Amino acid sequence: MKSAGRPGLCWYCGHAVLLVSDPPEHVIPDSMGGRLKTLRVCESCNHDAGRLIDAPFMKDMLIFWDRLLHLPASAKLPPQFEATLEDGTPVDLRMTGKGPWTANVRSSIKRDGDQIRIRARDQAEYERLLERVRKDLAKEGRELPADLGAPQPQELGEVRIATQLDGVVWLRMAAKITLGVLSLVVDEQWIRTPEAAKLRGWLWDENPQNPEGSPALAFPHQPTAKLDTYVPRPPEHLLYLHPAPGESTVGLRIVFFGTLFVSVEIELGGYDCPLKAWRTTYGQPVTETDFQALVMEATLAVHELDPPSN
Repeated sequence: MKSAGRPGLCWYCGHAVLLVSDPPEHVIPDSMGGRLKTLRVCESCNHDAGRLIDAPFMKDMLIFWDRLLHLPASAKLPPQFEATLEDGTPVDLRMTGKGPWTANVRSSIKRDGDQIRIRARDQAEYERLLERVRKDLAKEGRELPADLGAPQPQELGEVRIATQLDGVVWLRMAAKITLGVLSLVVDEQWIRTPEAAKLRGWLWDENPQNPEGSPALAFPHQPTAKLDTYVPRPPEHLLYLHPAPGESTVGLRIVFFGTLFVSVEIELGGYDCPLKAWRTTYGQPVTETDFQALVMEATLAVHELDPPSN
């Protein structure tokens, strides 16, 4: 039975496609410990954002390490990273904060004429793949030789990891979070503005561009204000809206794990936007506050660290 529709527009696509059954969207991915949610995203966009935006972001090396350091192993599967051996063979690295890291060769069956090569991570998987080979050969009226030798274990040797900081991946995540945050505090008619269309373009375009046609990119940066020095609490995520230059402009600061800063400026086009803030971390409810409270918090921290002389 099709779920009933509900009023409102989806903030990720701009269309009136919301349903009562739509699941909440995590503004910061749940797999990073994000707990802030919005109900203003349709199920289709929610799914696509998880696959196209969240998943690539999880593979970013900076996020990868912070997840490894700050999320308990029981929360999710340990982060997995792709690497290669010296000969180019792909392997999967699974890293945890407890015990050794594990490197597993990806299982494969390769045929070259009458030669068959099986790669497996352990004896049990080898036996499973060998049985698959037997069945495939049986369909051809053939069989494995009776004197088939035992598998030869091999040391993996040196594992090589290649990584880069992808400004498109970071931009698309920043656009997603920005739209998610604004869906909580701004009138939804703002979705129809050129600024909202720009953010949706950044969200969904594999090669996003700025309005003048240049490539649009985003990268994490160092703290640029005293507020950013005293207010973040690693490993907590912090999102806060703040005043920005311009008559109708607001800034959004995104702080991942209390250490990775991303900044977005948003043209409001005359729409009101309260300067809200949210703290969110794994296993804890979201704490909502506002920009002025953060300023007071930073001011108190400064006086505690550097009390005025008498």
